[in-house]
Amino acid sequence: MTIDLPPAPPERHGWPWTAQAGAPPTDSSGLPRITVVTPSYNQGQFLEATLRSVLLQGYPNLEYFVIDGGSTDNSVEIIRRYAPHLDYWESERDRGQTHAIMKGFARASGAVLAWLNSDDMYLPGALQTVGAVFAAQPQAGLVYGAAQHIEPSGEPRPDRPCARPYERRWMLEQSNMVPQPAAFVTAKAYHAAGGLVEARHWLMDWDLWLRMGEQSPPVFVARDLAQMRIYAAAKFQSRDRKLYAEFFELVERHGHHTLPKSLRQRLIKTQLALADEAAQRGDLDAARDELDFVLETLPDLQDSAALAATLARYAWQEHRETRRPALDIAAPLVAALPARLHAPREVRGLTLGLVHEALAFEAARQGQPGKVWQHTGRAFGANPRQLRNRGLWSLAARSLFGRRPAGPPDSEEAAGP
Repeated sequence: MTIDLPPAPPERHGWPWTAQAGAPPTDSSGLPRITVVTPSYNQGQFLEATLRSVLLQGYPNLEYFVIDGGSTDNSVEIIRRYAPHLDYWESERDRGQTHAIMKGFARASGAVLAWLNSDDMYLPGALQTVGAVFAAQPQAGLVYGAAQHIEPSGEPRPDRPCARPYERRWMLEQSNMVPQPAAFVTAKAYHAAGGLVEARHWLMDWDLWLRMGEQSPPVFVARDLAQMRIYAAAKFQSRDRKLYAEFFELVERHGHHTLPKSLRQRLIKTQLALADEAAQRGDLDAARDELDFVLETLPDLQDSAALAATLARYAWQEHRETRRPALDIAAPLVAALPARLHAPREVRGLTLGLVHEALAFEAARQGQPGKVWQHTGRAFGANPRQLRNRGLWSLAARSLFGRRPAGPPDSEEAAGP
């Protein structure tokens, strides 16, 4: 099926520029009407690819709206070029992404609803796959598939969003298992669940999936349906602390009381990175404020051993990724430990002891016995409990005879604290 869209820029190739989804089914009479809404605001660098990924699906029963929030970049120019292929578009100030989606859904005539953000894309055949599932399983209220993470350039990333058969407990304790751009809902089930909540800035989809899961069993399609761009300016990559307040309010509303594992890991990584940045520029007050927020949000880390292991692990991972000296990362962080800790000196010793232990193993792998003994001694000095660490004593003894650790450089032993 050939769709007469505006020509792709000459430097663009592949989906969704020079490739199409293929011919629609010969019998499309049973496929439901799907309404797709793209909320848009100042993402002109990605918007055209998003539009084409929808329009090139070749789905025979598509309704497509673009709701732009009054962009000041080239977004409106792009939308105008594709306007003949859209069922509706507007560009006016709104109250945010969720409001824009709700405006689009209020106009929808489709039996199935979805939104595709202006920096994401559908993969070829996504709408056909979903339409066929709804046609075969009319009782389904939520159908979703897997998705891919891509760079801003469109290149694939090695990590992927979580996608697995629906389980409410997993959603609350581990992670969102419903990749938003790969999710489709019936209008009937959407409205029965209460629809999107405009006040949700980050977690409107997670909240909706939890409520819809109470209506009828969601259907998981084990196929990649969409691509999600990951970049620093993307909304969910925000370091805004309000994200966690919104999630605590959400999980308590749904009968849970702690952050899911994925959000917990994200909080530790992002807030420790902010504390690290502040400490490196000498602003210990700002670093202390970030660490204090982590401890306030995750009270179990007020345990000295748990916090030390977390700080040491962060320092080691940064060391491996950036080649910055691990002690140059850890030392300023422990210097900024907040007053709420009962034993900051103990945390400092435990943290530095773990970092020196990791450095001793690194030196052994590199065949540097002098540094092995140096870091072993400093590990003992920073944390006298390390004197009972048989592995560290064994490492030091082996280094006397020029023997390196048996594990390869990327083994669990080599991974640091």
